[in-house]
Amino acid sequence: FDDIRSKWLMSAHECKINCLLDIAKKVPIPFNQRDHALLIHGGGWGMGTYRSKISALELTPFHLNIIAYNFSELTPDRSQISYYMTDPDWSPWIQNKEGKYGFPPFAPVRIGVRPEFTVSDEYPQLFDITRRVKAVVGKPGGSTLLDSLEAATPLVLLEGVGEHEEKNADLWQKLGFGINYSDWERTGFDSLELERLHVNLLAQQGMFPKYIDEVLARIKSIESRNS
Repeated sequence: FDDIRSKWLMSAHECKINCLLDIAKKVPIPFNQRDHALLIHGGGWGMGTYRSKISALELTPFHLNIIAYNFSELTPDRSQISYYMTDPDWSPWIQNKEGKYGFPPFAPVRIGVRPEFTVSDEYPQLFDITRRVKAVVGKPGGSTLLDSLEAATPLVLLEGVGEHEEKNADLWQKLGFGINYSDWERTGFDSLELERLHVNLLAQQGMFPKYIDEVLARIKSIESRNS
């Protein structure tokens, strides 16, 4: 344990990205080929103020893909809204039937319909929705930023939960990857503003080292010293 150290994937102080995680190894979808839709969520735990924005966003031309964290959050079928959910019985520290730890079971959900949760062995299924939409509306959690970066999907930033998330929001705006919700609202929820942010994200593809490569290089260095 003498060789343990902290590794910051991003630096708000230096306004830069140090490295990234390889999530799905998929090329970003061009903006004009994406669904005219938004993904709305509260991170892994359903936190933040995202629920308070749904009624206003329903008045826009965007389809709303909303992550629910409890079945009580679902509303009767509306053509403009799709709900998705992680299996409430899933836990990251409980092994599955094969004795493995895996990504959360995920499914579209509707009132009165039993969901059929499925599991991906490669990456969280939420990332597929992130790739297809024109923006994610939510708090600036670390995983949300990483998804945004790899998918080249802009963030419409809501209030952060804690000082560290507020710094995340500030970083994403300075880098031109995200926009504050109030600022986007003042544009009339303009899709062209989202496309500008998407172009900025797209220009950074392949520009940052991958964290796993650094880990593997470190392991090889330790093995070399010990051999």
